[in-house]
Amino acid sequence: GAAPLAELPQVEDAEGAAWQANELRAKLLAKLEPLDSIDKLTVTEKTKHVSTLQRKLVRGTASNIPNFYMRIMPPHVTRGPTREADDRVRESFETIAQAGASPQAVRDNAWEQAQLPTCLAGGAYGGNARLGGAAYCASLIAVFKELRRACPLLHDADPSAEDA
Repeated sequence: GAAPLAELPQVEDAEGAAWQANELRAKLLAKLEPLDSIDKLTVTEKTKHVSTLQRKLVRGTASNIPNFYMRIMPPHVTRGPTREADDRVRESFETIAQAGASPQAVRDNAWEQAQLPTCLAGGAYGGNARLGGAAYCASLIAVFKELRRACPLLHDADPSAEDA
């Protein structure tokens, strides 16, 4: 649970943020390495529903890996690494969709739609780089009451104020 936060201390200087982003990039890409094997799965006598399994693993697991980090680290740190994670998820998405022979514009359009939530006719794949700011803000808002209680400087703070 809390180990990744301890491994990636919060820093605000540019050099520290770059270090943090590089560490996060390495961690995310390492966690996505199993996609290489998942992409190579083929239909056999024992495994007939390979594309269903691939979709569930890529969409339900790999696409969600960056979420934890996006909630605990500021978007200026997570944006680059989560974009790279999204790019890797896109590779798997295109493999599942057998999109290799499609024109780039068609693949780009399919990926844009695939990143939408299912309630908007999307596939809920990736899209983390765009959501980093919202995820971080949601995390701060969720604990703001406790932060205000624990930190006297925030006692009179109003997170909904324009200058917040």
